[in-house]
Amino acid sequence: MTSYAERGDAPPASAKSAVIADAADLLQGKHRRARGQFLIEGPQGVSEALNAHTNGKYARVSRVFIAVQAASDFAGIAAAASAADIPITWCDERGLGRLATARTPAGVVAMCTQSPSTLTSLSKHPQLLVYLYEAADPGNVGTIIRTADAAGADGVLLSPGSVDPFNDKCLRSTTGSIFHLPVVSSVTIEQAAQFAHDRGLRILAATAEGLPLTDSQISAIIDEPVMWIFGSEAHGIPSEAAAIADLSVAIPHYGAAESLNLATAAGICMYASAMAQRSRA
Repeated sequence: MTSYAERGDAPPASAKSAVIADAADLLQGKHRRARGQFLIEGPQGVSEALNAHTNGKYARVSRVFIAVQAASDFAGIAAAASAADIPITWCDERGLGRLATARTPAGVVAMCTQSPSTLTSLSKHPQLLVYLYEAADPGNVGTIIRTADAAGADGVLLSPGSVDPFNDKCLRSTTGSIFHLPVVSSVTIEQAAQFAHDRGLRILAATAEGLPLTDSQISAIIDEPVMWIFGSEAHGIPSEAAAIADLSVAIPHYGAAESLNLATAAGICMYASAMAQRSRA
């Protein structure tokens, strides 16, 4: 497929065009769930989506939208889409803007079909899993997915009541990591605990009242396969959920801050496990 500039035989899609209206529906959760599709915007996210499509993992790209004003900026993306026989829709500024939620749209959006992850699609021998209990902030959840990817985690599990990981803000916060590891939604804590114990993982719950992360009991097991449980931003982990864990763990505070942001706390715990596991190996 040639670029828009080379073709010059069709006007760019406007905000009122049918193909734009159809894709814009995916900005609403009910349409994402009904169709099993989502939108991802920006060059990093779209490039990662195209890589996932090529590798046959986590998502398939069904269409790429590029603003004609940014055609030269995204020639590489257009070439990759064309090579994969993925349709490209060239848009005017308002047309692309209807699909983008960033304050300053980058000029490229991909429509993707989800390849849903399930517990059975996870590694048979996971070393590091993350379970989020009713985590509601999309920015935090997206950042946790990104950090889990960087830490080499085998998957992120989300409880019922957690944010949709294909929410636009969540996707932006993952910066493409949504295409690198399994993210499984609507997993009850009982299901997650059974899955973890069946595979020999310890379950650690991050709470304010637990043993310090530096405690000798934690140090003795932190290099073992583990699933971390993190609670909601507002309420943490309820006692009945924390009771499922083998141990509760608290991050020591050496300054005056009352608490840590959820994504920051999760990152500290994940990396404590990841580095200990790799030091053991």
